[in-house]
Formats: sequence, C-alpha cells, structure tokens
Amino acid sequence: MSKVQMLLSLKKQRVTAANEEIFALFEQTIAELEEELFLSKEENKRLQKLLDAVLQPLLRIHRADVQQLVVVKEELLHDQQEWSTSLDQEDPEPPHTLNQRTCIRLKLTENRHESVSDPQHSAAKKPFSCSVCKKAFSFSGELKAHMRVHPGEKPFSCSVCKKAFPQIGYLKKHMIVHTGEKPFSCSVCKIAFLRSGDLQAHMRVHTGDKPFSCSVCKKAFPQSGYLKKHMRVHTGDKPFTCSVCKKAFSLSGNLKRHMRVHTGEKPFSCSVCKKAFPQRGYLKIHMIIHTGEKPHSCSVCKKGFSTSGYLKIHMRIHTGEKPLTCTVCKKGFSQIGHLKSHMRIHTGEEK
Repeated sequence: MSKVQMLLSLKKQRVTAANEEIFALFEQTIAELEEELFLSKEENKRLQKLLDAVLQPLLRIHRADVQQLVVVKEELLHDQQEWSTSLDQEDPEPPHTLNQRTCIRLKLTENRHESVSDPQHSAAKKPFSCSVCKKAFSFSGELKAHMRVHPGEKPFSCSVCKKAFPQIGYLKKHMIVHTGEKPFSCSVCKIAFLRSGDLQAHMRVHTGDKPFSCSVCKKAFPQSGYLKKHMRVHTGDKPFTCSVCKKAFSLSGNLKRHMRVHTGEKPFSCSVCKKAFPQRGYLKIHMIIHTGEKPHSCSVCKKGFSTSGYLKIHMRIHTGEKPLTCTVCKKGFSQIGHLKSHMRIHTGEEK
C-alpha cells in the first residue's frame, strides 16, 4: 500500500470515529434538551421569549440578550475546538450535526439581531404610536413632533407675522406666503400654486375628475370645499351676514356682491358703451344688447330672448300662470310691469 493510500485510509478512519463521537454527543444533547424542556418551566419561558424575539423583531436587544450572544458564541467556539482536536488539526468536510441547543440559540439570536438592525423592516412596522389618537410613526422624532398637536404646543413662529406652528415643516410652507414663491405649476395651463395639494386639486379641472359627491342629491364636485359649500343648500345654513342690513348668505362671494348695493361700487363696465354694473352677470346680460344674441327660445312659439329670465316670464303667456297678486283686490298678473300699472288704479297715480 502506498503512502498516499495509507494517509487516506487513516483520514477515513479518523473521520468515521469523529462522526460516531459527534452522533453520540448529538443524541446525548437531544436527550438533555428534551428533559430540560419537560422539567423546567423557566427554561420553557426563556425559549418562548427567544421565539417571541423572532416573531416580534422590533424589540430592542437588552443587556440579557447581549449576554446570551456571548454564551452562544462561547458554546459554538467550544464545539468547533472539540471538532478540530478530534481530527488532529486535519481539514475534513464540516459536520452537519452541531449541538442542537447551540443551533437553536444561535438561530434565534441571529434572526433577532438582523431584524433589529434592518432599518427598512423597522420603519415599515412603525413601532412608535401616539397614546392619544393611536397614529403610528416610524421614528420617535416624528411621534415627538406629532404630540404637539394634542396639547396645542406651537414652538415655531413666523419671523414676519408671528404666526405659530407645531412643526417646522408647517412654518416652512407658511413662509411661501411672504416670499410670494409658487413652486408648483400646472403642466397644462401653467398656473402656479403655493402647495402641491392645491395643484393636485386644480388638475381635476383638466381631467374632469369629481371625487366628492353630495350624499343628498348626488351632485359631484372636484374639491371637498365645493361640496362643503353646496351642502348649505340642503341645510339652509347662512353663515355670512351683511353688517348693514343683516341679510344672510350661504356663500362669502354672495355677501361680497351684495355689499355693492350699499357701497354703490360697479367694477364691471361695458367695453362698448362704458355702462357699469355691480355684478359680472349683469354685464354679460347687457352685452347681448350690442351683439343682438338671443340664445333662449320659446319651445311653443319659437320666440327668442336674450336671457333665461325673460324666457321664463314669457312662458306664463302659454301656461296662464299669474304668480304676482295685487295686495288690494287680489287680481293676478303674469309680469311685474303689469302689476305696477294696475296698482295706479288704487293709488290714483297718472299713467
């Protein structure tokens, strides 16, 4: 037998002996582990905590866990040293049967350590939640900033108008009001906006999207603010009151137009005859005089009218409706002009 064959045979014998020794050690360890798991409740609890660490990876490693890592490392090194000694410093194939208790501890500890060290995994779980509204956050700093919402704390104030905000981000957005910057522009019509949310709402003008619908009449709107204003039609709410005559309005724009009755302001003027009007709608109706346009026609006699209001009055001729009544003799009339002419009979005024 050659020297090489003798070395190979000797190596094979040592590997076989080592495997038998390891297998015996493996069976002994399994038996000890089963006995400990059966008899020791404290050991069961400890292993359960390690398993919980795998199922709940966001738990932070405490001092006891660090000590556990040291014990696991020492056990693993001890097993490796025994293996190396048994083979007399030769390099056979690595065994697949380590101490099972060591494997369990090592696997649990590695999984726990990897889970805690993975920032994406930790951020996805959002472990920091508000004790008041239960809103979850990925980082403690976010939770700390959010908590100012509940007590009303506003530590960040504008250097220009002194308005205060609970978060620095809100202050940065507010400062755009003073700088006049409008960083968000529409790709279709190029109109610029202060906030991205305003641009997003504006884009529905081009797309025709109307995601907000009335729960009463099902009418849809592109913005939630429009729906809120519309709901006053159903509720009858009129929060805007004239300071002069106390007349109430459902919309601030209606109050603004009404105030021109008291101020006499007429900001809309005709480009042809320069006649001025308090409202844009009145100017639009007036312009028909110059254009001669009569877009509203009677469905019965086909007569044309410049406004829908004139058409409505005209239709009373065909329907016989007389909604205007004399307060003296109770006679009915279809038009306000006819009623005014009739009232002169009772007042004695000349025609």
